[in-house]
Amino acid sequence: MDFGDIVFAESADGRDLSRTTSTNIRGTRTPGSADAFVSNPAVLQRDDGKLLMVYESSAESPPNQRDRRLYARVSDDGITFGSAVRLPDSALDRSLNGGIFQSVPDLIRLADGSFRLYYVAGGVSTASMRSADGGLTWMPEAGYRLAGVNGRSAYVDPDAVLQPDGSLLMYLAYSEFEPRCGGLGCQRFRLAHSPDGLTFTIDQEDLLVPPAGVPGLVDPDVYQATDGRWYMLYGEITTGQTINLKAAVRTD
Repeated sequence: MDFGDIVFAESADGRDLSRTTSTNIRGTRTPGSADAFVSNPAVLQRDDGKLLMVYESSAESPPNQRDRRLYARVSDDGITFGSAVRLPDSALDRSLNGGIFQSVPDLIRLADGSFRLYYVAGGVSTASMRSADGGLTWMPEAGYRLAGVNGRSAYVDPDAVLQPDGSLLMYLAYSEFEPRCGGLGCQRFRLAHSPDGLTFTIDQEDLLVPPAGVPGLVDPDVYQATDGRWYMLYGEITTGQTINLKAAVRTD
């Protein structure tokens, strides 16, 4: 059984990520312990130069996870992280099986210096929390940023990009749970827009769709490289449930 480790990857071009260094955040490989399986890190640099990471931890590996919770740690060098602090949960995070479902965190820094965290809540929606003390404590924000409906639609795997005017673009995975698509519902990527980071309008056109034979796409991560071009790293699910890392470049 694979219980996951979190590693640091270096790249000269934003596409070759083969140079990796292990961090000290590793799954315990002990089924039933709170941090048996770790995954989905998000990292942001604080004003003091330290690195804040929020990541996902579970007592079991996929697909047998009842609870999926978010934890935060701080590091001086991005390799060795301090003690884990569990983030709060709310009724927004309850899944169909009654467990807590918090997954795929994404961090942004707001104009006032506070941090906002977007994440998958309840398995089909995107919610947010906010921290005013560098990630030591978090306050859930009311309601969903984008609300899905179990068995019908999902708005998940958020990746937020702040714009110069303070508005926000959010890249996310969207699905409609069509019977022909299986559990991921032919999950593909769309773009949502927000003037304030709280209220979003989602485009009706797809940005990227899975190729033939691929059940779905997951976890978009969009960034601007030193050459000025915008890239997206994302996961492509295989029929065997392996996730292959892919890259796309914006052409407009």
